[in-house]
Amino acid sequence: MIRIARWWLLPLLWIACAPAFAVVRAWLEPERISLGQTTMLKVESDDSSARPDFSVLEQNFDLRGQSSGTQISIVNGRRTMRILYSVALDPKDVGIITIPALQFGAESTEPLQLTVVPASAGSAENGDDIFIETEITTTTPYVQQAVTYTVRLFYAIPLIDGAIETGTPENASLTQVGADRRSTRDVGGRRYNVFERDLLLVPEQSGALEMPPARFRGHAQNSDMNSFFGGAREISAAGKRTELSVRPRPANAPNPWLPSTALTLARNAIPESTRAGEPLMVEVTLTVDGATAAQLPALELPPIAGAQVFPEQPQSKDSVVAGQPVASLTRRFAIVPSREGTLEIPELRVGYWNTTRDRADSARLEAVSLKVEPGANLPPASIAPATSTVSTPGAISMVSPVSELGNSGNLRLWQVLSGVLALALLLAIVWGWQRGSDPAPAPTARVEGKLGPVSTTALKHALARSDLNDIAAALRDSISPAPGNLAQLCAQLADPAQVKAVDTLERMLWAPGVTAADRAALLPQLRAAFKDGVRLAKGSVAASSGILPPLYPQR
Repeated sequence: MIRIARWWLLPLLWIACAPAFAVVRAWLEPERISLGQTTMLKVESDDSSARPDFSVLEQNFDLRGQSSGTQISIVNGRRTMRILYSVALDPKDVGIITIPALQFGAESTEPLQLTVVPASAGSAENGDDIFIETEITTTTPYVQQAVTYTVRLFYAIPLIDGAIETGTPENASLTQVGADRRSTRDVGGRRYNVFERDLLLVPEQSGALEMPPARFRGHAQNSDMNSFFGGAREISAAGKRTELSVRPRPANAPNPWLPSTALTLARNAIPESTRAGEPLMVEVTLTVDGATAAQLPALELPPIAGAQVFPEQPQSKDSVVAGQPVASLTRRFAIVPSREGTLEIPELRVGYWNTTRDRADSARLEAVSLKVEPGANLPPASIAPATSTVSTPGAISMVSPVSELGNSGNLRLWQVLSGVLALALLLAIVWGWQRGSDPAPAPTARVEGKLGPVSTTALKHALARSDLNDIAAALRDSISPAPGNLAQLCAQLADPAQVKAVDTLERMLWAPGVTAADRAALLPQLRAAFKDGVRLAKGSVAASSGILPPLYPQR
C-alpha cells in the first residue's frame, strides 16, 4: 500500500510544486469571411515575458491593427494571469488560407485555417445599409484609350470614418480625375447618401484586363445603445469585379495613335492684311475628349512660302467635363512675311481614331490667304516719287495739290524748329557770357552710356515676356535715334557680351532651321547681358556729350 501511495503521490507533487509551464493557444473569430471583410486572430498565454510574432502573416494578409489585454483571477487563494493578443486580418485573396504556427517564447500555437469566399456586392434590393456600385464607360476599350471608371458608395447609416480603395490592375494606369462628389438618392424607397469618385483607366496592353473590386472600410455609429465599448463598429463593403477586353490598335489607324471620342481644332481670328517684316500671331488650340494631355500630338505649321514661322512653347491642360476627361493643347506661331504680295497659311489637319464611330477620322483648319503690304520702313517698289521736279515747257505738273500742301506744311514745321533751336543757342551763349567768372564745367565724355528709366523698364518688360521680336524692338527703341536694324545697334554697343547676344538674336530671328529650343536657350543670355540696360560705346549718338553746354551748369 505504501508503494502504491508513493506512485500516486509523485505526480500530484509534480503538478502542485513544479513551476507553472506556459500554455498558449490561438483561434479565429470568425473562421469564414468574404473577401473585403476582416477576421480577428487571438492568441492567449500566461507567459508575460514573450509576445507573438505576427510578421509571418503579412504574405497573405494586411494587418489592420493589434491590441493586447491582461486578465488576473484568484481561485482558492491561487493567482493566475492570462494575456490576450489580438490582430485584425484582412485577406488579400479568396481561398482556404493556412495560418502557420506562431512562435510564442518557448511555445508555439497550432496552425489554423481561414476560409475566404468571393465578396458578394450589396444592393438596396437586399436591404443592405451600405454597398458599392461601379460604372465604366466601355468594357471593350482600345489600347491606350482613356476610360472613365466611376465608384459610388451608398450608405444609409451614419459613418464616422472610412476610405475607398481601388486596386490598380496589371498593365494599366489608374488615376483620380476631378474632385469627389456627395449627394443623396432614393433607391428602393430608402434614402441613401452617395459618395462618388471618378478615376481614369488607361490600358497599356491589349488582351484581357481585370479590374479588382472596389472596397470600403470604415466605422459607423453603433446602433446598440447598451454596448459597453462605445458607439463605433467596424463596417466594410465591396463592389463587383469588372472584366475588360482591350482591343489592339487597328491596322488603318492614323499615326500618331490617338483614340478619342471627339477632336476639334480652333484658330484665332486672322486679319485680312499684314505688313512685310512684321510678325503675325496665329494661335491654334487642339481639344480632345476622352484623352489626357500626355497623349496629344505636337502642333506644327508646315513651311510657308515667303515667310518665316517661329513657334512658341505649347501650353497643355487636363480637365474633367461631365465626368469625362478633356485635354487641350494651345500653341502660338509668329509668322513674319519677307515680302509684299499674298501670304497663304496652309491647311492644318490632325488625325485620330474616333472611338464613337469606330473608324479613322480627322479635324482640319482650312487654308487662309491674306494680303501683305510693304513694310513701314521699306519704300514701296511700285510707286514713283511724288515730288519729281523734272518738267518740260508747256507740260502739266504731276504734283498733286495734296502733295504740295504736305510739302508746304513740312517746310513751315522745319522753319519753326530751326527758329526754336537758334533761340536756344542764343540763350545758352548769353548765359555763358553772364557766368564768365565761373569755371566752365568739364565735358562729361563717357566711355559708356546707360538707358534712362523709361527705356530700361520697356526693355525689362520685353525680356520678361520672352518674345524675341518684342525684345528686338525694345533694344532698337532704347537709344535715340533708333537704329534701322540690329546690325546698326551692334555697332554702337560697348559690352562684348551685349554685342554677342544681339548678333545671336538677329540670327535667331532670320536664319532658317532655328528650333524653339534654340530660341529658348537665347533668353537667359539676353537677360544676363541687358539686365542693367544697354551699354553704349564712346562716340555713339546716345553716348556723346553733345555740342551744346549743359542747360544748368554746376556751381
